[in-house]
Amino acid sequence: ANTELTISYGKKSNDSLLQYYSFYVSSNPHDTYILKGIGEWNSEVFDGKGDFNNIRMGTWIVDRKGVEGGCEETLKAILEDDESVKGVLRSILEEEIMDREKENWGSDFLEGFRIEKISVLRDALKCYQ
Repeated sequence: ANTELTISYGKKSNDSLLQYYSFYVSSNPHDTYILKGIGEWNSEVFDGKGDFNNIRMGTWIVDRKGVEGGCEETLKAILEDDESVKGVLRSILEEEIMDREKENWGSDFLEGFRIEKISVLRDALKCYQ
């Protein structure tokens, strides 16, 4: 009779929660960040390493544990060593964080969402230090 009723939305990113349910969760462990593909990055990020002209990686998914594995494997095939891959991923994530920190999305609600996305990027960056 006096039992609390709870609901689970499952393991969803804040993008999905916002799109379908109109809210997001602070420090959501399942949150992700969609990162543009490698072909769109400034060549300076890669410091002249490898030939990226013919590589189309599409979208990268970043979560709090880093960039999805397939992207790392593709970079490793081009760069040939783990330290170079970590360096490139560090540069990309650092640049993305700086770009997002410059933005202002207006309302407190949207600013909170933006801050959560930066938090995902910062957590991912720790994996490549």
